[in-house]
Amino acid sequence: MARWDLTGKRPDWFSKEQQRYIVGTNEGWVFERRYVTEMGNHRIHREVLVTADGLANSTYLGAPTIAEIYVANSTGGEGHFEAGDDLYVGVVYDEPLVGDPTGWTLEVTNLDDGTTITATANSTKLYANNVLVFEFTTANSGTYKIEGQMIANSSADVKSANIENENVELLISDSVSNTFGEFEIV
Repeated sequence: MARWDLTGKRPDWFSKEQQRYIVGTNEGWVFERRYVTEMGNHRIHREVLVTADGLANSTYLGAPTIAEIYVANSTGGEGHFEAGDDLYVGVVYDEPLVGDPTGWTLEVTNLDDGTTITATANSTKLYANNVLVFEFTTANSGTYKIEGQMIANSSADVKSANIENENVELLISDSVSNTFGEFEIV
């Protein structure tokens, strides 16, 4: 069985972190990562992984959908979180995005006591051109989860960079939520 196809399935032979940089474009599936060099220069590493001419304009890819979520601390670490830290929820889409998600929110649930924390998107945190980043802080330790939910938005300002007027999906499905699972804050 092929590791990719024209039904919108992304290439899967990269690490979990590298998967975040794979987007569907009209060229096909592309690895695209933005970074800043030691000299402070902004760069883009872009490599076509699978040629699929017209992928983004086809019925196979459709509107930008959520492929993954993850949580990181301010240095990008994903393993150890402490109460009081600034934490980030990355919502990874399968297409490059344009627009301003400022004010968009999602909920992070403390499974120990049932309380929720609102994580808020910030327009300066649009990384890798397909990841929306939401910020939150909690003073409480515990087991947390980003449950299936609709991202709340005050506007429809984030769209596909491939096709004008295609709004991003706002549903974090139970499947995406459960694939990420729970995380601990100590």
